[in-house]
Amino acid sequence: AFVDDTDLFASSDNASANGAEVAASLQQSLDLWEGGIRATGGAIEPEKSFWYLIDFVWTRGTWRYATEDECPAQLTVLDLNGIRKTLKRLHPSQAERTLGVRLAPDGSWQAQFEYLLAQGKKWADNTRAARLPRHLVRQSMASTIMKTMEYPLAITCFTNSQCEALMKPILKVGLSGSGLMNNFPRAVVFGPHSRQGLAIKHMYTDQGVQHIARIQRFTQDKHDMTGELMMA
Repeated sequence: AFVDDTDLFASSDNASANGAEVAASLQQSLDLWEGGIRATGGAIEPEKSFWYLIDFVWTRGTWRYATEDECPAQLTVLDLNGIRKTLKRLHPSQAERTLGVRLAPDGSWQAQFEYLLAQGKKWADNTRAARLPRHLVRQSMASTIMKTMEYPLAITCFTNSQCEALMKPILKVGLSGSGLMNNFPRAVVFGPHSRQGLAIKHMYTDQGVQHIARIQRFTQDKHDMTGELMMA
């Protein structure tokens, strides 16, 4: 099946291989993939595609990611009109949106954090200006912005303080708009309905729960590709 939002990988088992050699291997995979898409009536959009080359430079026992000047390489692909275009290359520290989540190969979640923080503030500003009835503010918080916050948590690694910062503008407007004080006891805010709480999920707790759930799900099958990557 050829689908949108596809990631292709190439690596080498040879420790002496350099980035340019790995890039050449990836170019072959890319050409094969593009040919399969073209044979089924599709095409790759070069402007929407990007790639990373991860290589390392060691200095007195300390490593860092190689820059493009230190490890020159490029990938090209045929566009809809059969014209070969050069794909945008990013540094491992640069995050790019993939399946709705801003990922960076160096493991930084700062770009995703800033995006979610902006979304939370935007929801708070719009809700404050809309002057919705109390029950609709609570419904809006649960069914819109909190779903936006929950979506990437299966793969993010936000700290507790980051989760608190993300929820701060949402709770400030969401609680007051629902007729509650901003400093309403958090044990009640995050408590389940069975304990007379508001059942608002705390992002840090929800993130941990989602991680555990997927570890249990994908590591059961020894032949599952996702499980193999998680256990590597």
